[in-house]
Amino acid sequence: MSQSNEQEDVVVVEETVVETVEVTAEPKKSAPIPLYLVILLFAGAVLMMIFVLNTRKPQVATNQVDKAQVKALKADLEARRVDLNRQREALGLTPISSESESVDEIAARLTKDASTLVALTGSFHHLIAEKDQEISQKSADFMQAEQARQDAMTEISRLQTELQTAQSAADDNRLLLKQVNDLKSQRDELKANLDAANQKLSTYGKDSLTSDQAGDLTRQLNEATRAKSFLEKRVAELEAKLGN
Repeated sequence: MSQSNEQEDVVVVEETVVETVEVTAEPKKSAPIPLYLVILLFAGAVLMMIFVLNTRKPQVATNQVDKAQVKALKADLEARRVDLNRQREALGLTPISSESESVDEIAARLTKDASTLVALTGSFHHLIAEKDQEISQKSADFMQAEQARQDAMTEISRLQTELQTAQSAADDNRLLLKQVNDLKSQRDELKANLDAANQKLSTYGKDSLTSDQAGDLTRQLNEATRAKSFLEKRVAELEAKLGN
């Protein structure tokens, strides 16, 4: 393309030189053109052609730079188109073609995209409403569970208090039971002693005992009887406490 432009410029310069020669020669039809003038004109034409070629080279280089920039811009545009199509596919939109689109096609695509985005917006709002309702239900369940936990902790505290009271009462009952058993043993022992004393009295008779012996036995019998009565009363009291 640049070579054809250079050839056209050479042709234009040569035609200009020829026309100049013809115009210059017309007033002097009777005199021949000096050779030095022809040489000067030819040299001027060559210099003009060289000047034109030199002025055209930066334009060619500039065109090459522009082509490189255009190529880089096209590559960047294609990369952006691929990334945009990936995002559009994620939203359920049709991808943008790499080919050029008419105004009607662009309008139709934008209309379809708008409808799709409106539908997606409605779906998102519905999903958000469902999530809000789910969060509200979870919050209510959490509050109910927290109230149940607090009630359970209160009940556990009450039961622990009752357990401690029962353990204390059980300890008291064990102590009372031990006391009852001890008193019963003492009562049985006194009863045995009392029965033995009565047996002695019935065996020996009062006439065979001295007054001192009879007094001692009588005193022992009375003490044993009182002790037996006291022990029986105490046992009854302790058994009543154990029953409560």
